[in-house]
Amino acid sequence: MKKFVLTAVIALAVSSCTFAKPSEDDVFLKAMTLYNSKEYKNASAAFDSFLKEFPSSRYKPSALMKIAEAEENVDKKKDIYERIIKEYPKTEYEAEAVYSLGRMYYAMAEDKKAEEYLGAVMGRFPNTVWIEPAYYYMILSLDGQGRQEEAKKLYADYNGGKGYYMYKNRIELAYANILFKQAKFGEAVFSYQNVIDKTEDTEKYIYLPDVYRKLAESYRKSGNVEKAKDAESAMLKRFPSADLPEESVKTGAVTAVNTVTGTTPAEVQPTAVIEYFTVQVGAFSLEKNAEREKESLAKKGVKAEIVKDGNFFKLKTGKFRTKAEAESFALGKGLKNYLARKDF
Repeated sequence: MKKFVLTAVIALAVSSCTFAKPSEDDVFLKAMTLYNSKEYKNASAAFDSFLKEFPSSRYKPSALMKIAEAEENVDKKKDIYERIIKEYPKTEYEAEAVYSLGRMYYAMAEDKKAEEYLGAVMGRFPNTVWIEPAYYYMILSLDGQGRQEEAKKLYADYNGGKGYYMYKNRIELAYANILFKQAKFGEAVFSYQNVIDKTEDTEKYIYLPDVYRKLAESYRKSGNVEKAKDAESAMLKRFPSADLPEESVKTGAVTAVNTVTGTTPAEVQPTAVIEYFTVQVGAFSLEKNAEREKESLAKKGVKAEIVKDGNFFKLKTGKFRTKAEAESFALGKGLKNYLARKDF
């Protein structure tokens, strides 16, 4: 009888241990909870532990993707994406990894390399969810290489009745900026207004006051001063806390009226745009990582600014009249993996 009871107790203990062990789903969901709570460092460690415990899990590619997204080191991030491409060919995971590499290179201002991966998404994975963002970043990458006409053809292809809509406003804005760059201000006006009309105030990827400013500037450069004033007035009505362009403040383009004569001051012709350069010192998919690097640079005496660009948070420092000056500054500060580029 004692032997039977002892055996039963041992069996119950083993059974309890078995049931107490977290399941594969539980461990993965715990890591995801950390990631969704923006505890990226802890989430990465949790996903890594998950993969060691469940090396053949069906969640493995998703865990690898999350580790890559949380990774700050560009080379390590690239290695993880390439691992996914190698281990999961012809799958949605490969498509996401290829797209992510393209987006990563775009954030690093390596437009030619970005084009390579984004083109692969468009050529090999046209029926995945990554096709629309691939169009968007491809247009930006071509524009960055000075290939505006090719970018415009891609814009036309995107709007060619394929049923795309998720990136429609962002792509319209990219197209408007290309037209503006080409001094086609009349056409730019139409596209900027299109973006304004179709974008909600809560859209987090498009900052509408900037679009209003570009619309007003396009009107002004095309000679339609009254329309420029209307655009700036519309901006202030929709976004009361938004700042007017410096030129409008100087000329009183919206509200300045001579209280004695009742007339507005004469329009000042816009001055030539001065091109500046800056030093990009990082690009992160997570704002938290950008903030951490900003703090690290501050300790070294480098004041950096975080700029939201698409899905990335880019760090830049300094404003220089020439690229050589930007590079000299970076070398003098001992910066590594920097990029001297046009200010943004």
